[in-house]
Amino acid sequence: MRVFLFLLALSFITGFLTASIGDQLQYPTGAVSAQKASPQNWIAQEQIRVYPDHVRIEIEGARWARFAPTGSMDPVLDQGAHGIQIVPQYPEQIAIGDIITYRHQGRSIIHRVVDIQYDVHGLYYTLKGDNNPEPDPVRVRFEDVERILVAIIY
Repeated sequence: MRVFLFLLALSFITGFLTASIGDQLQYPTGAVSAQKASPQNWIAQEQIRVYPDHVRIEIEGARWARFAPTGSMDPVLDQGAHGIQIVPQYPEQIAIGDIITYRHQGRSIIHRVVDIQYDVHGLYYTLKGDNNPEPDPVRVRFEDVERILVAIIY
């Protein structure tokens, strides 16, 4: 009888702990098309504090960003979305899948890194708007990169 009660209590505790952890995880479902590279995880869970009346994200050198309604990054970045960006310190910080802002012909453009290559001038990034049919026609050098998007707030 003691063994039975112990096993019953153990399964209750295990189920409770599993349910508590499972409540925090969300699993997307549905048909999956070709896998796309996602941005790196720039913000560790320990940097995020959620309180009943506010949220605090501890990011060194963070900058607030707003986005023009061009449609090139729909549905990820759309009118009304806001972002948190950081300035990269070195080229290797940027990976395929990251969304970066770069300067081109006097304008700031924000697109996703789809490839990283080298040529005679060194490292360059190929970028593409998620909603654009073709990559951007420019090789983006690290010195052209202004910021990396680390959070999106809708």
